[in-house]
Amino acid sequence: MSELPPPPQLSPDGKFYWDGERWLPYAPTAASEALVPVAPAEPEPPAEWVSFADWVAWAKRTVTKDDRRALAAAAAAVSLSDGTPKDRAKAATGAAFKDLAVVDQLDPAMVQFALGRVATVEAAGRVQTAGQPAAVLVRNYHGNARSVQQQLQRDAQLLAGQGYEVASQSLTPGRSGCMRVIMLGGIGALIFRPPDTLTVTYRRR
Repeated sequence: MSELPPPPQLSPDGKFYWDGERWLPYAPTAASEALVPVAPAEPEPPAEWVSFADWVAWAKRTVTKDDRRALAAAAAAVSLSDGTPKDRAKAATGAAFKDLAVVDQLDPAMVQFALGRVATVEAAGRVQTAGQPAAVLVRNYHGNARSVQQQLQRDAQLLAGQGYEVASQSLTPGRSGCMRVIMLGGIGALIFRPPDTLTVTYRRR
Protein backbone atom coordinates (compact mmCIF):
# COMPACT_ATOMS: atom_id res chain seq x y z
CA MET A 1 0.00 0.00 0.00
CA SER A 2 1.39 3.40 -0.93
CA GLU A 3 2.04 5.87 1.84
CA LEU A 4 -0.45 8.65 2.43
CA PRO A 5 0.67 12.12 1.35
CA PRO A 6 1.78 14.38 4.20
CA PRO A 7 -0.92 16.69 5.56
CA PRO A 8 -0.73 20.35 4.48
CA GLN A 9 0.74 22.96 6.82
CA LEU A 10 -2.29 24.96 7.96
CA SER A 11 -2.56 28.34 9.65
CA PRO A 12 -3.87 28.34 13.27
CA ASP A 13 -7.41 29.14 12.10
CA GLY A 14 -7.34 26.33 9.50
CA LYS A 15 -8.30 28.67 6.65
CA PHE A 16 -4.91 28.89 4.89
CA TYR A 17 -2.16 26.44 3.89
CA TRP A 18 1.53 27.02 3.07
CA ASP A 19 2.52 25.92 -0.46
CA GLY A 20 6.23 26.50 0.16
CA GLU A 21 6.22 30.14 -0.93
CA ARG A 22 3.04 31.78 0.29
CA TRP A 23 -0.20 31.25 2.26
CA LEU A 24 -3.20 30.27 0.15
CA PRO A 25 -6.89 29.76 1.07
CA TYR A 26 -7.54 26.18 2.20
CA ALA A 27 -10.77 24.51 1.07
CA PRO A 28 -10.51 20.77 1.90
CA THR A 29 -12.63 18.26 0.01
CA ALA A 30 -14.12 15.12 1.48
CA ALA A 31 -11.39 13.09 -0.25
CA SER A 32 -8.58 15.22 1.15
CA GLU A 33 -10.05 15.08 4.65
CA ALA A 34 -10.09 11.30 4.42
CA LEU A 35 -6.37 11.24 3.58
CA VAL A 36 -5.24 13.65 6.28
CA PRO A 37 -4.67 11.90 9.61
CA VAL A 38 -6.23 13.50 12.66
CA ALA A 39 -3.40 14.96 14.71
CA PRO A 40 -3.70 15.36 18.47
CA ALA A 41 -4.49 18.87 19.62
CA GLU A 42 -1.41 20.92 20.38
CA PRO A 43 -1.13 22.28 23.93
CA GLU A 44 -2.10 25.92 24.25
CA PRO A 45 0.87 28.30 24.59
CA PRO A 46 1.42 30.04 27.95
CA ALA A 47 -0.89 33.01 28.47
CA GLU A 48 2.09 35.35 28.92
CA TRP A 49 3.43 34.30 25.50
CA VAL A 50 0.10 35.06 23.86
CA SER A 51 -0.11 38.45 25.60
CA PHE A 52 3.45 39.25 24.52
CA ALA A 53 2.67 38.25 20.91
CA ASP A 54 -0.43 40.46 20.91
CA TRP A 55 1.64 43.44 22.01
CA VAL A 56 4.25 42.69 19.33
CA ALA A 57 1.45 42.69 16.74
CA TRP A 58 0.11 45.97 18.16
CA ALA A 59 3.56 47.57 18.05
CA LYS A 60 4.10 46.52 14.42
CA ARG A 61 0.72 47.97 13.47
CA THR A 62 1.01 51.29 15.25
CA VAL A 63 4.63 52.03 16.23
CA THR A 64 7.26 50.38 14.04
CA LYS A 65 7.72 47.73 11.36
CA ASP A 66 11.09 46.72 12.83
CA ASP A 67 10.91 43.36 14.65
CA ARG A 68 13.50 44.23 17.28
CA ARG A 69 11.87 47.53 18.21
CA ALA A 70 8.46 45.85 18.30
CA LEU A 71 9.84 43.22 20.70
CA ALA A 72 11.20 45.97 22.96
CA ALA A 73 7.83 47.73 22.90
CA ALA A 74 6.00 44.50 23.79
CA ALA A 75 8.39 43.81 26.66
CA ALA A 76 7.67 47.23 28.13
CA ALA A 77 3.89 46.78 27.82
CA VAL A 78 3.93 43.32 29.40
CA SER A 79 6.13 44.49 32.30
CA LEU A 80 3.51 47.17 33.10
CA SER A 81 0.79 44.57 33.63
CA ASP A 82 -1.01 46.61 36.30
CA GLY A 83 -1.22 49.74 34.16
CA THR A 84 -4.13 50.93 32.07
CA PRO A 85 -4.14 50.07 28.34
CA LYS A 86 -3.32 53.71 27.58
CA ASP A 87 -0.35 53.75 29.99
CA ARG A 88 0.95 50.44 28.62
CA ALA A 89 0.67 51.68 25.04
CA LYS A 90 2.58 54.84 25.98
CA ALA A 91 5.32 52.83 27.69
CA ALA A 92 5.56 50.49 24.70
CA THR A 93 5.87 53.37 22.24
CA GLY A 94 8.67 54.94 24.27
CA ALA A 95 10.57 51.68 24.70
CA ALA A 96 10.62 51.04 20.96
CA PHE A 97 13.00 53.97 20.48
CA LYS A 98 15.26 53.50 23.51
CA ASP A 99 18.02 51.03 24.37
CA LEU A 100 17.07 47.70 22.76
CA ALA A 101 19.34 45.59 24.98
CA VAL A 102 16.25 44.27 26.76
CA VAL A 103 15.43 42.22 23.65
CA ASP A 104 18.55 40.07 24.21
CA GLN A 105 17.23 39.14 27.67
CA LEU A 106 13.88 37.80 26.44
CA ASP A 107 13.08 34.08 26.32
CA PRO A 108 14.14 32.98 22.78
CA ALA A 109 11.26 30.49 22.59
CA MET A 110 8.75 33.23 23.46
CA VAL A 111 10.28 35.57 20.87
CA GLN A 112 10.11 32.88 18.20
CA PHE A 113 6.47 32.15 19.08
CA ALA A 114 5.53 35.85 18.99
CA LEU A 115 7.20 36.57 15.65
CA GLY A 116 5.76 33.40 14.13
CA ARG A 117 2.27 34.28 15.33
CA VAL A 118 2.54 37.82 13.94
CA ALA A 119 3.83 36.51 10.60
CA THR A 120 0.88 34.12 10.34
CA VAL A 121 -1.59 36.89 11.12
CA GLU A 122 0.01 39.17 8.54
CA ALA A 123 -0.10 36.39 5.93
CA ALA A 124 -3.80 35.91 6.60
CA GLY A 125 -4.38 39.63 6.01
CA ARG A 126 -5.64 40.36 9.52
CA VAL A 127 -3.12 43.06 10.45
CA GLN A 128 -4.18 46.60 9.61
CA THR A 129 -1.98 48.38 7.10
CA ALA A 130 -0.46 51.80 7.72
CA GLY A 131 -2.74 54.82 7.42
CA GLN A 132 -5.94 55.88 9.09
CA PRO A 133 -7.36 53.34 11.60
CA ALA A 134 -10.31 51.32 10.31
CA ALA A 135 -13.74 52.34 11.58
CA VAL A 136 -14.69 48.68 12.10
CA LEU A 137 -12.59 45.60 12.90
CA VAL A 138 -13.85 42.02 12.69
CA ARG A 139 -11.89 39.26 14.41
CA ASN A 140 -12.47 35.52 14.78
CA TYR A 141 -11.38 33.60 17.87
CA HIS A 142 -11.12 29.80 17.82
CA GLY A 143 -11.12 27.35 20.74
CA ASN A 144 -13.39 26.14 23.51
CA ALA A 145 -15.86 28.47 25.25
CA ARG A 146 -13.38 29.51 27.92
CA SER A 147 -10.51 30.05 25.47
CA VAL A 148 -12.45 32.29 23.07
CA GLN A 149 -13.66 34.45 25.95
CA GLN A 150 -10.10 34.85 27.21
CA GLN A 151 -8.96 35.85 23.72
CA LEU A 152 -11.85 38.33 23.47
CA GLN A 153 -11.05 39.93 26.82
CA ARG A 154 -7.37 40.25 25.93
CA ASP A 155 -8.05 41.86 22.54
CA ALA A 156 -10.81 44.09 23.92
CA GLN A 157 -8.36 45.47 26.48
CA LEU A 158 -5.70 46.12 23.84
CA LEU A 159 -8.12 47.67 21.36
CA ALA A 160 -9.73 49.86 24.03
CA GLY A 161 -6.42 51.72 24.22
CA GLN A 162 -6.75 52.39 20.49
CA GLY A 163 -10.31 53.71 20.79
CA TYR A 164 -12.30 50.57 19.92
CA GLU A 165 -15.23 48.98 21.72
CA VAL A 166 -17.09 45.71 21.19
CA ALA A 167 -20.11 46.31 18.96
CA SER A 168 -21.38 42.74 18.56
CA GLN A 169 -20.33 39.13 18.95
CA SER A 170 -21.61 35.80 17.62
CA LEU A 171 -20.58 32.27 18.69
CA THR A 172 -20.63 29.43 16.16
CA PRO A 173 -20.25 26.01 17.87
CA GLY A 174 -17.78 23.63 16.26
CA ARG A 175 -19.50 20.79 14.45
CA SER A 176 -18.09 17.55 13.09
CA GLY A 177 -18.71 16.82 9.40
CA CYS A 178 -19.82 13.43 8.11
CA MET A 179 -16.28 12.38 7.19
CA ARG A 180 -14.99 13.27 10.64
CA VAL A 181 -17.78 11.23 12.26
CA ILE A 182 -16.93 8.26 10.04
CA MET A 183 -13.23 8.48 10.85
CA LEU A 184 -13.57 9.02 14.61
CA GLY A 185 -16.88 7.34 15.32
CA GLY A 186 -19.82 8.99 17.03
CA ILE A 187 -18.25 9.20 20.49
CA GLY A 188 -14.87 10.28 19.11
CA ALA A 189 -16.46 13.05 17.08
CA LEU A 190 -18.18 14.34 20.22
CA ILE A 191 -15.00 14.27 22.28
CA PHE A 192 -12.68 15.69 19.60
CA ARG A 193 -15.12 18.09 17.96
CA PRO A 194 -13.81 21.11 16.03
CA PRO A 195 -13.25 24.32 18.00
CA ASP A 196 -15.96 26.94 18.45
CA THR A 197 -15.61 30.23 16.54
CA LEU A 198 -16.42 33.55 18.20
CA THR A 199 -16.81 36.39 15.69
CA VAL A 200 -16.48 39.83 17.26
CA THR A 201 -17.04 43.22 15.64
CA TYR A 202 -15.20 46.21 17.13
CA ARG A 203 -16.29 49.77 16.38
CA ARG A 204 -14.02 52.79 16.72
CA ARG A 205 -15.47 55.34 19.15
